[in-house]
Amino acid sequence: MEIIPTPPEQPTKLKRNLIEGSNLIRAAPNENTGRPSQFYKLILLEILTIGAALALGYTLRFFLLDQMAWYYPLVALAVFILFSNFLLFVTKSLERRIIVVFLETIALFACFYTVSLLPLGGSAVAVFAFLAWGEVAGFHELQNSIELRFLKIATPQVVKLTTAVIILIILISFAQGYLFFSQEKFNVVFKSTVGPIQQFYPEINFTGTFHDFAESLARFGLDKNPDYRALNSADKEKVLANATSQTTSNLTQNFNTPISPDKPVAAAFYEFFIAFLGRLYTNFGNSFLFVWGFIVFFLLEGIGAFFRASILAIGYFAYELALAMNIFTIFGESRMRETIDFS
Repeated sequence: MEIIPTPPEQPTKLKRNLIEGSNLIRAAPNENTGRPSQFYKLILLEILTIGAALALGYTLRFFLLDQMAWYYPLVALAVFILFSNFLLFVTKSLERRIIVVFLETIALFACFYTVSLLPLGGSAVAVFAFLAWGEVAGFHELQNSIELRFLKIATPQVVKLTTAVIILIILISFAQGYLFFSQEKFNVVFKSTVGPIQQFYPEINFTGTFHDFAESLARFGLDKNPDYRALNSADKEKVLANATSQTTSNLTQNFNTPISPDKPVAAAFYEFFIAFLGRLYTNFGNSFLFVWGFIVFFLLEGIGAFFRASILAIGYFAYELALAMNIFTIFGESRMRETIDFS
């Protein structure tokens, strides 16, 4: 009897669709539903970051004009840093991130349209270089990390970003014709400086007029003199008045700046300070500006070190909160390292 082989079973249309369109990882049909939600979330985060850069530039402009308190640009900088941190983690292309950094730089300088084009352009190039440097350093740290560690990855970006903002403040201040310290900013530094001094020398009057300050200095010296302490009240007043006049004369001669006795102490010291810087600029020209810029830069860098530590702590908390709220999801890749993306 002849045996006729049975032809192989032909898959049905349903089976063919499951075989051809299935996802081997999720074992689900590969349906084309358009762009994933992560695509639009990334664009939204980029827009928010550029908006934060614009807000930072706006607050810095009015802060430098003494029309806004110092904490407004500080808050705007913190928000800008946090958004930049998140973008660093979820942007897969370094080229795309550099393009966004370029747009952030434009947003930062958009409010300084009154500055001359040459110093404005030079400042923008310097700021863009530091922002891009921070992104490259953070991106390489991210790519070379097996496990995501927020502080290790975000620190290079935060350091370069704050340095870029310090450079912006110094260069724009010089471009607008002042040496960064206006009367209002000097008052803040003066109060924070004399506070500890008054803890050791409460007899010195730093809050009254220049005459009150000179008188307190004169009295402080006279009180150590036993002959003065032995005088009666009327004679003490005469000796104190003469000593106050002599102290005022010595201060104005030493600083080579005439000061009205009724001027507040902070304003008097500001005039001394500006006159001193003016004489240095007259003697040394642009070389002094170069050195003074470095002094202000390292001064702000020292203050910025405390700010960086605080913003990194806040950023780490925000990062963990975003993971807990399922805004971001950490998942592993085939090359045995963690990556992060929107949920």
